Amino acid sequence: MVRTLARHLQRHERAVDRRLEVGERSDPLERCDRPGRGRVREGHLSPPEGPIDSDVTEVTAILAGTRPGLARPSITAHRRARNDNRRSRRCNPAVCPLRFPGAGRACVHARPRYEGVLTDESHPQGCGPARRRDAHPLRLRLRDRLRQHRRRAGRQGRRHRVRPWHRREGHGRADQGRGGRHGVGRRGLLVLPKSAKAYFDCVNDNGGINGRPIQFEFGDDALDPTKTAQLAAGYAADTDVVALVGDATFVGCDVANVEYAKAGLYSITGVGVPQACFESSNIAPVNAGPRTSALHVVQYFERQGQADTFFAIGLNTRGNGDWVADGIAKYAKEAGIDLVGNVLSDPAESNFLPLVSQVKQAAPASLVIADPAPITASILAAAEQQDAKGDIPWACTASCYDAQFGTQIGDYWEGFVANSELALVTADGKDSNAWRAGMDQYAAPDAPRDTFSQAGWLAAKIFVDALLPLDADTLDRTTVSDALLGVKGYTSDLLCSPWYFGVADEHHANHATRMAKIENGQYVELEGCQDVADPDMAGILEREQSEGLLVAG
Repeated sequence: MVRTLARHLQRHERAVDRRLEVGERSDPLERCDRPGRGRVREGHLSPPEGPIDSDVTEVTAILAGTRPGLARPSITAHRRARNDNRRSRRCNPAVCPLRFPGAGRACVHARPRYEGVLTDESHPQGCGPARRRDAHPLRLRLRDRLRQHRRRAGRQGRRHRVRPWHRREGHGRADQGRGGRHGVGRRGLLVLPKSAKAYFDCVNDNGGINGRPIQFEFGDDALDPTKTAQLAAGYAADTDVVALVGDATFVGCDVANVEYAKAGLYSITGVGVPQACFESSNIAPVNAGPRTSALHVVQYFERQGQADTFFAIGLNTRGNGDWVADGIAKYAKEAGIDLVGNVLSDPAESNFLPLVSQVKQAAPASLVIADPAPITASILAAAEQQDAKGDIPWACTASCYDAQFGTQIGDYWEGFVANSELALVTADGKDSNAWRAGMDQYAAPDAPRDTFSQAGWLAAKIFVDALLPLDADTLDRTTVSDALLGVKGYTSDLLCSPWYFGVADEHHANHATRMAKIENGQYVELEGCQDVADPDMAGILEREQSEGLLVAG
């Protein structure tokens, strides 16, 4: 599409240039008075009454193939006019130039192939003041469309790089890409750069990092691992990029980590979703992840005596849905829970009635949906259609913890349970209050205030707090990387337990979360912070104790 628009623009510019060359050698009004070849024969057109706006009429004729007020000629007449016009252009490139350099007036002219000829003689009021040829309305329209398509082709958002300063500019900046198509859960992930940017803007307004402002940019991998690798390689090769902050992705942590490791680049990821994000040497997520989130739901119902039989729903995605399902299966086996269903559905599935029928037949004591919020809402709508709620407590992972989710699913789901990986959005605390105030001041009014937003803000805060003790003149990729690796025992009221980075082949510092339920359309706290047991996290727990990672250095 971009190449097509470019060809149209180039062809149009050459045609206009030829007409301009002819116009410079002749009197424009004289040429407007000539009938010209290729004119549609009389009787097929009836001219409009009243004045004609030259710009509007010309663009309308070019884009729609006709002029307002003109009777459409017969197909035969139109084809003859078009053919005559082609012959006339070969011998006379400008039947009637639209604009002439230096001319005080220019004729309004619908070229024959656009169904008609109007001359200055017959409609003198249609001629307007001359303008520069670069401002030709069609040329501007084509250029605008070409720019739009080029922006879409190169649009990027969601992998976030940070420069601690910009040498030539006196302030930090963020180049924000606009979302194209939305993949599964992508809308939520795009929230992170807005909250991270809001925090960095606040820091820059208050003097930056010891006088050094932060330049924040991000790129969109469009849920494509290939593009993730390309973005990661580009950031790794750019020595001005000192760290990545507030990353969020459904795919690509494995390929990105390879590039970061080779370049000595580290990422404080806001939200990691796939397994690879938590099993990487150079990536440390702030969030707990879908597996930990789902396991907390299972363990909450177990503590309530509602997990004798359990049903789990997730996405059939490699390294994500299967990883979550594996964790549920392993824990259920260890805890003696009868897992009556552990179903993974296709991400493109839209008919969830058969799935709901499976739930009804299994009759579990409780269940969890480990899907993004939009898919979960669709499953709940199908369940409501079959009145499948019954006495079963339904729950979802942290992807559903959104302030608007309760009103979206309706009153039928009063009491619906969700996990929250960070503090509730209504919590009262120093960092919680600062997050809300900062978003109100530095983010758009419609920017979501949810767990994803909290994660982006917290990732940016950890980064800044790690660099504040350093000499601003020494900040580069090496010193910043050392500072990030040295973060341990980091506390915040947004977190349930201390966060850390450290040197390791896997990073999963956040494994204590909260539970909430919907009351009157809003989430309220159901259970406070609880450590979540995962059969595969023994190595991480042992390293936390042996290396003192939970104690601030």
